[in-house]
Amino acid sequence: MARKSRKKSNQMESPRFKPTFIQTAAYVRLSLDERSKKRSSIESQKQIISNYIDKHPNFKLHDTYVDANISGTTFERPGFQRLLHDAEIGKINCVIVKDISRLGRNAIETGYYTEQVFPMLGLRLISLGDNYDSKTDQGDIRLSLMNMLNEAYVIDISRKRRAQVWQAMRDGVYVGGHPPYGYVRSSGDCNKLIIEPSSAIIVKQIYEWAVAEMSTHTIARKLNALKIPSPASHKKENLTTGRWYARTVERILGNEIYLGTLIQGKTKTKNFQRKPTSSDEWIYAYDAHKAIVSSETFEAVQSLRKSRHESSKSKPTASYTKNIYKGKIYCANCGGRMERRKNHDYYTFRCVTNRTTPESCTGNHIREDTVKNSLSEQLVQLKDEILWLLNRPSKDMEIIPELRFVEVELSRLQNLTKSLYESLVTGIIDSTDYSELKSEYQVQIDEFKKREATLQQILDDEKGINIRRQESLQILNAFADVQVLTSEHLSRFVGRVIVITDGRVHTELLM
Repeated sequence: MARKSRKKSNQMESPRFKPTFIQTAAYVRLSLDERSKKRSSIESQKQIISNYIDKHPNFKLHDTYVDANISGTTFERPGFQRLLHDAEIGKINCVIVKDISRLGRNAIETGYYTEQVFPMLGLRLISLGDNYDSKTDQGDIRLSLMNMLNEAYVIDISRKRRAQVWQAMRDGVYVGGHPPYGYVRSSGDCNKLIIEPSSAIIVKQIYEWAVAEMSTHTIARKLNALKIPSPASHKKENLTTGRWYARTVERILGNEIYLGTLIQGKTKTKNFQRKPTSSDEWIYAYDAHKAIVSSETFEAVQSLRKSRHESSKSKPTASYTKNIYKGKIYCANCGGRMERRKNHDYYTFRCVTNRTTPESCTGNHIREDTVKNSLSEQLVQLKDEILWLLNRPSKDMEIIPELRFVEVELSRLQNLTKSLYESLVTGIIDSTDYSELKSEYQVQIDEFKKREATLQQILDDEKGINIRRQESLQILNAFADVQVLTSEHLSRFVGRVIVITDGRVHTELLM
């Protein structure tokens, strides 16, 4: 019997062509400064990239990586870091951005990623707005120029923003943070101050009391007695009244803002640090908002403050020794700092809360020599404790063996990862096994690296602590010989000294 022809069946059994897609990441970013630009919006960027992928079937969108409200001058962005991780484990091999500025606006770091990291990861970069594709434009000088222009744009924007702020100050626009006590922002214009009736009444009352020659301590006491919320409580809209202090009243009495005058530009930012400016750089804007007190009342108060200040300067001042305990002595009753006073031939610490809020504290006090004696005894005891800590078994005995094990395992996994590629090339494993095993090894490598970093940090911390303990022991040994307290002893070994009503002290010691 004649054999059946296999021509038709062979045609049917031949393997079908399986297209290879370019696994693509869409990266979009928007900083706070760019939110008003419609074309730069997150959705707009997504749509532009999506349109490109739709027209190029060989690209397959793996995921969209988004960083919203984050500056392009930093690369510590969650979306970008996730993109790098997915590239490292082989999930993506191409990234598309609307333009290079979405990737970054720092010329050096952006160049590092586009010219070093991306090629190392086998990551193709396409910038649609710049008509750039690293596959065909590799080595193109345009990329470096674009990075420099993007960084220059950030610097220019920053300079223009500062100029706009200073011009706004000159125009009487309020550019500060929370409005001062007595004012709120206008609902129609957030840069305009308007009077807040409830707190403005208190400001007027403070000035009236000051004109009547009440001291700032007396005014603070009256406000606390009347349970008027302090400016700090008022700002936070707390239900508790908070405390008024003499220095709070003093600031209100000296603030020209209550005349309707804005004084701004008292600080400026330089090299990312905020620093005070000289008074001749301050910007005055008169009649910028409605005044709470009249110029006559304000001038009368300033005159009284000046005469009181001159009177206090003319009085003979007592001879004081240096207060080495400054900022360290606290009252156990109210938690407030205690003030140092000279009483004939000795010093005492007194709680000042009683002066402004008598009902809040009983007026705790203690002699300075009592504090000194207590601290001296505790520092000698601390010396013995530190010596014991230095002589006990080190944590290194527990940590180092585990650290060595982790290092060996890391080396083994990294060698396995390297050998995977050889196995793929030689046909021992296919691409699917290669991706799965590489991903599995990478997870273990990440876990071991994290544990290695933790263990190393413990060792470094222990080393630093022991060095400090040895230094402390030398200082305390010297102190035990002479028992003379200095400000250096206080700053190094004492956190707070809490004075209890019966004359006892509790010291928070620092190791």
